[in-house]
Formats: sequence, structure tokens, C-alpha cells
Amino acid sequence: MTVAGLSASRAPRLGGSSSSSRSSSRSSSGGPSVAPPRLARSSFRRAAAADDDSAVAATTTTTKAAPAQRRYTGATLRTTDACELAVSIYPFFRYKASGGGGDATVVAVADSGDDADSGADAPHLLRLSFDPASLRIPALDSRTALLFGLVPIPPYLSIAIRPLALAGTLDARTGEAALTFDAEFLFTAGPLYRAPALRVRTVLTTGASSGMRLSGTGRRWGGAQGGSSPSSSSSSSPSPSPRSIRLAGVALVPKTGDAFLDAFLMLPNDALAVLEGEIELE
Repeated sequence: MTVAGLSASRAPRLGGSSSSSRSSSRSSSGGPSVAPPRLARSSFRRAAAADDDSAVAATTTTTKAAPAQRRYTGATLRTTDACELAVSIYPFFRYKASGGGGDATVVAVADSGDDADSGADAPHLLRLSFDPASLRIPALDSRTALLFGLVPIPPYLSIAIRPLALAGTLDARTGEAALTFDAEFLFTAGPLYRAPALRVRTVLTTGASSGMRLSGTGRRWGGAQGGSSPSSSSSSSPSPSPRSIRLAGVALVPKTGDAFLDAFLMLPNDALAVLEGEIELE
């Protein structure tokens, strides 16, 4: 037999064997073949991709919803009509101090290197520094001051306030503030008597301040980003302005060297200063 004949005789058997094998596989399976596993993996990939897209969208939405904090460079203080002053055992004065105030420079504490944890984007703890030369606090006299808030003080009596320093911190997030206040109080009784200056140094705070005899409580700044939580206050007057603030501080006043004034005020003794006003950041 020739080689060609041998090949031809074998070809049908090979083809038949292959066909028979495929038929046997289909018949042994008892039905159509199962879908390849790669289809299930493809579905899983599509579901995972959808989850990733949802996560990215949620992250983007959260990022866009976060408000950008503002940086401040200046502040303005305006005093109002609910300020108070008390010295030693004598009744407190309540006086109308509207028209007073001054301007301050503002620096974020983190920017000055004092507190790196305040937040690099826009720190909320601010340092305020007022210019004492331009800072004005009205005097207590018969036109502005009342004893117990009811009786005008005698027309010949006047207490002028000469600011020497006012600086400290304001937390724009909580409204808490603490300002170091240094001033001279000048008592006069007409043209007949002019007392030596009383030096008053204290920390005016939105919290509580107390000394040997006197005490006072402030109120947080109303313009806080997180909303202020006013503390209790000895003032019965409401604060309508959203930028209102009440600062209270007790100082120990030393002797002046004037025998009459030192005896009259029983120095050294407490002095309470309450500054009610508004602070506007710029």
C-alpha cells in the first residue's frame, strides 16, 4: 500500500475519533455547557469599579462641603453702654462707654510660630494687639456713670482712664478671649483735688475673674465660628449684637503714695473692670 493510501485510510478514523470524543463530552454533561468563569470575574470587576467611583464621589462631596476659614489681619473694638468699675468696698459704677474703642492688628498664633497645632490652613487662635495711643475709653463722670446703675455720681467727681496696653488672644472658633489690660485711672474732684494715677493691671477675660473682695464674669464673643456659649454675667442688659463680648478682670491696686487716697480706698485693694463692647474682625 502506498503512503498516500495509508494517509487516506487513516484520516477518517482520526476525524471520527475527534467527533466521537466531542459528542461523548456533550452527552456526558447531560446538557449545554456552563458559562466560563471569566464572566463572573468580569461582573465582580464592574461592581468593584462602581464602589470605587462611589467612594471617590463621596470624598469629593465631603471636600467641597468643608468651608474655607478666613484669615484676619485687623480688628475693631467698640465699647457700649454696659461697662462697669468697682474699687475696694465701694459701690460699683455702671457707665455708658459708647463711642470708645480702637483698632488692633491681628496675627494667627500658628503663623507666629507659637502653636503649630492650631492648623496650617487658617488657625482659629488669633493674637490681637491694640494701639494704646488710639485706644479710647470714656471717662466716668456725672454724664456717663451711675452708682448701682441708678444714681448719677456727683458732678465734680471724674475718673479718667488712660490705656497703656491692651493685647491678648481671641479664639475665633469658641469665642473665648483673654486680653492683658494696663491703664492708669485718674481721680479728680473738681479743681481742688487731683489724685496720683492708680495703676491697674489685669487680664480681661470672657471667663471668671476674682480677687480678695471683688469678682466678675465675662461672656464669649458672639461672632465665634462655632457659635458662642455665653457665660453667666452680672450684667442684666442683653447683648443684641452678634459680635458682642464682655470682658471682666480683677486687679490688685497698689498704694499710690498719697496718704488720703490710700486710706480712702484702703489700698492695696481690688479693682474690678468690666468692658462690654463689640469686636469685629477684618
